[in-house]
Amino acid sequence: MIALTPWCVVALLVPLVTGLAARSWWLVGAAMAAMVWGGATQVPLATAESPPQADGALVTVASVNATFGRVSPGEVVALVRDRGVDILAVQELTPGAVNALNEAGLDEVLPHSFAAPAEGFAGIGVWSSFPVTDAAEIPGTTAHTVRMGLDAPSAAVTVVAVHPAAPGLWEQRLWDADLATLESTLGSLTGDVIAVGDFNATRDHAALMRLERLGYEDAADQAGAGSVFTFPEGRGGFPVVAIDHVLARADGWVATSVDSVALTDADHRALVVDLVTGPASLASATGG
Repeated sequence: MIALTPWCVVALLVPLVTGLAARSWWLVGAAMAAMVWGGATQVPLATAESPPQADGALVTVASVNATFGRVSPGEVVALVRDRGVDILAVQELTPGAVNALNEAGLDEVLPHSFAAPAEGFAGIGVWSSFPVTDAAEIPGTTAHTVRMGLDAPSAAVTVVAVHPAAPGLWEQRLWDADLATLESTLGSLTGDVIAVGDFNATRDHAALMRLERLGYEDAADQAGAGSVFTFPEGRGGFPVVAIDHVLARADGWVATSVDSVALTDADHRALVVDLVTGPASLASATGG
C-alpha cells in the first residue's frame, strides 16, 4: 500500500467530490487534510532540487530488469546506442542472457563489465564505457549485488548494482534483511557512489528514506521528474509503482533528466538517467 501512495493521493479526489456534492463538510475537510498531507510528500518530486550544471561531463546511467533473462537483447543494445548509455546495470541476469547481450553487441558499445549471473532472478551485472578500476561481489543479499569502481570523467565513481528481495504479502524477512545490508554497504563506501537497480521499494518506504539520510539523492527527485513508474510493465494497463532507482551520493553530480523505456518481454520499464558532473566534481578531481 505504501508503494501506491501517489495513487492514494489522487484517489482522495473521490471523497472530496462526494463530500462537496453531499455538502458533507466534515468529509470535505478530512479529504482535503489527507490530500495536503499526501501532496506534501509527492509535490517536491516534481520540482528540481538544483539547476542543471551543463558545463560538466554528461554521464548516462540505465537500469534494466531482464526478467529471468527473457528481455530482448537487441532492444537493450539499441537502448544503449540510442541513448548514449555509459553505465548499464542489469538485474535478473542469467548466463544465457549474458551471452545473448554480448552476441547482440553490448560488449562492443560498453566494453568494460563485471557480472554475477545466475538462473532465475538472482543474477546481476554492470557494463560500462569507462575503465574498471576494481570490482567485487558484495555478500549477504538474496540476489547478487556487485560493486564496480570506474574511472569516470572528472572523478572516480563507485557503482553498486542492487536487487533486494521483493516483499511478500505476509512475509518481509528477506526484504528487510536485504535492505538493511544495502544500507550498511552504501553507508560504508567512501567517495562518489551511484547505486542503481530494482530496489523493490519506493521513496515513500522508510528504507529509501534512510538511504537519503546517508546523503544519497534519488535522480528522479533531483531532476524534478516526479514518480517515474516502472513496474509492472506488459501485464495490461500501465506501470503503477516506482521501484527502480538511480541514487547518487556524488559531489557535484546532478541528475538532469529521468526517463523510462518499455522493452519487449521485460516486466519492468528500463530507467534511463542523465547525470552531469558539475564544478564540484571537477574541483575535487583536481584537488581544488
